[in-house]
Amino acid sequence: MSIRNNLKDFFQEMNTLLTSNEFIEQHRVNNSAFSRTRKLA
Repeated sequence: MSIRNNLKDFFQEMNTLLTSNEFIEQHRVNNSAFSRTRKLA
């Protein structure tokens, strides 16, 4: 049972990491699009 709890925690941790990675990636894409737009203006 304790192993199952550890696995659950582990997967939740991985989920959080994946989500924040996607967020960072999205943020980076938004930033580069923003600088491209500023250069055009």
